[in-house]
Amino acid sequence: MLTILIGIFSAGAVFTVLKKTTEWSAFWIVVLAILAFVLVQIAISLMLRGKMNKVSMELQQVMMETQKNLERIQQTFIRQRNTNQTMLRMQLEAEQKRGIEAAIALCDNFKPLCKWNLMIKKQMITMKMAFNYQMRNWEEVDRLLPGCTFLDPQTVCMKLARMYKTKDENLDKFYKKGTRILRKDGIVLPAATYSWILLKLDKKEEALKVLNEALKKTDSAILTQNRDAIVNNKLKNFSNAELAESWYVLALEEPKMQKVQQRAVYR
Repeated sequence: MLTILIGIFSAGAVFTVLKKTTEWSAFWIVVLAILAFVLVQIAISLMLRGKMNKVSMELQQVMMETQKNLERIQQTFIRQRNTNQTMLRMQLEAEQKRGIEAAIALCDNFKPLCKWNLMIKKQMITMKMAFNYQMRNWEEVDRLLPGCTFLDPQTVCMKLARMYKTKDENLDKFYKKGTRILRKDGIVLPAATYSWILLKLDKKEEALKVLNEALKKTDSAILTQNRDAIVNNKLKNFSNAELAESWYVLALEEPKMQKVQQRAVYR
C-alpha cells in the first residue's frame, strides 16, 4: 500500500536527518519520526477523501438523474392514459440500464486511488458488483463477489442470494459471519432473506430459528409476521414484500407491476 510506504519513507528520512544533524536524544528523534509518519498518513487520507467524495457526488448525481427520468416516464404514461404495461416496463428497464451503465463507468474513476489504499479497491469492486446485480449480470456479479466487502445488509443479502442460486453449501456459515456486526434494523433484511431461502430449501425449523434469533435484536413487524406464519404452519402468509425495493432487487421474487393509473413505483 503506497500510503504506508510513503509514511515509512518519510519517518525514515526524518529519523536519518535528525540523527545526523542534531544531538537530540534517540527518544525525541523516534517520536518526531513517528509524528512524521502520522502526519503523512493524515495528509494523504484527506487528499484521498476529497477525491473520493468528488467521484461519489458524480455517482449520486447520475443515480438521481436516472430516478427523475424513471418518474418522468411513469408520469408521461399516466397523463397519456397509456395502459400498455409491457411498453412501460421496457422503457423503465432501458432507462435504468442506461443509468446503471453510466454509474459503473464512473466507478472506474476510483482506480487511480486504489494504489493508495487497498480498501478503496474493495469499495470500488463492491459498488460495481451491486450495480451489476441490479442489471442481473450474474456472471460479472459472481466474478466480483470474492473481492467485495460485506458491511451493510444489502450486500450481505446479495451474497446470500447468489450462494442460494449457485447451491453453495456455506450459506449458514456466511450468514452468521455477515450478520455478526448488524444490530436492530440492520438485521431485518438478512434475516428475512435467509429465512426465505431456508424455507425454499425445505428447512422450516432452521428458518424459524433464524427469525427467533433476529427478533432478539429487533422488534421488526415483518420478521414477527413471518415467524408467526411458520409457527402456525401458514407458509403462504410468509412474505418479504413489505421490504419493497431492498427485497426485490435481490431477484429472488418478482414484484407485481402496479397499474399505470396509480402512482406506480418501479423497482
